[in-house]
Amino acid sequence: MRAYIITTTDSERVGRKPDLTNYPATLPVPELFYGVTPYDVTTPQWWLDSHRKHTDSAPERVYCCNLSKVLVLKNHLHRHPYEDCLLMEDDVIFKPGASEQYHNYRFNLPNNWGLQYLGGWHEFTDIKNHVPREVMPGVVTCNNVLGSEAVIIRAELIQEAIDLLAITPDNDYYICDWQLTKLQRRYMAYSPLGFIAYQQSGYSLLLERQRDWQPVHYYYLGMDGKLYYY
Repeated sequence: MRAYIITTTDSERVGRKPDLTNYPATLPVPELFYGVTPYDVTTPQWWLDSHRKHTDSAPERVYCCNLSKVLVLKNHLHRHPYEDCLLMEDDVIFKPGASEQYHNYRFNLPNNWGLQYLGGWHEFTDIKNHVPREVMPGVVTCNNVLGSEAVIIRAELIQEAIDLLAITPDNDYYICDWQLTKLQRRYMAYSPLGFIAYQQSGYSLLLERQRDWQPVHYYYLGMDGKLYYY
């Protein structure tokens, strides 16, 4: 596996720094990948016209965020076509005890995984159909997880991820988190029971406002079929 931290911070501003204090020791040392910013590329007008309605984010930066993920995946596929890829964003932070939790989670992870979400949030509205389900001790299914602060993509799916993230008028799904949910419905996706990676609080260039992270708790179906809360 190869790991990357993507930054799309403007060159004129102080870049965000990932907090790897509790980064699991068994994960590979990440490479820093400099993505594109609105200073580097021109955002297509059709994209701006289509997404001005999303007032909670800056469409130019969303475009660059998506494009940066395409670029790092293409670079990875060219250099390491047979290795899995861990993508992280430059505001990632790992919780205390992440190393031990990841070790236990990885030990129990089913071999049929296509994606792993070490961070994010389970977005669901119907508890019966979309609640995470514990399939092994400490391992839950991902049915509609958003967030890409720390996601592992299996080598065999990287080209498909690139195709999903490609930005064209015919493939226009806005934020890259939403596009990757399609892979969760085609392949098995898992996360630890209790995410180990989060986004740091602070000023978000993507949202152009202060963002204060708050812990999120979820219901999940235990291996005994009962509903639990963490």
